[in-house]
Amino acid sequence: MNIGQIFHVIPWWVFLLAFLIFKMGMRATKPQVLPLKKLYTAPALLVLLALDNLWGQIVSGHANILAWLSGSVFGGWIGWKVALSMTLEFDHDKRLVKLPGSWSVVAIMLIVIGGKVIVGYETSINQGAVATSLLMSAIFAVS
Repeated sequence: MNIGQIFHVIPWWVFLLAFLIFKMGMRATKPQVLPLKKLYTAPALLVLLALDNLWGQIVSGHANILAWLSGSVFGGWIGWKVALSMTLEFDHDKRLVKLPGSWSVVAIMLIVIGGKVIVGYETSINQGAVATSLLMSAIFAVS
């Protein structure tokens, strides 16, 4: 896959979406105060992407539920460990949480976007790209 093929095959809006998500991730590198309900936006988006990936595999007949569940358990464990290591401050009256800055959000978002682009490209070129699809299933579940 060369650069010319990437720009030819991938729709323009994917690059716009990647830029906006990267911008959100860069904001997360600095400490910030958020309403508790906003704290669930990114994880909900990632879960939807993972379920979309799993559904696509089920429809195509290449689903590997075990890889997805294993990735989910592993990702949940990593998330739990990261959450335990964070120092959070809460304002219970205003329902706010102060988050420390972290590069992990940028890394996760770039992995998910990159993975979706790679799987989309590989499956459009090679319909039998089951190994790539299974690998990405595990990565999406971990995220």
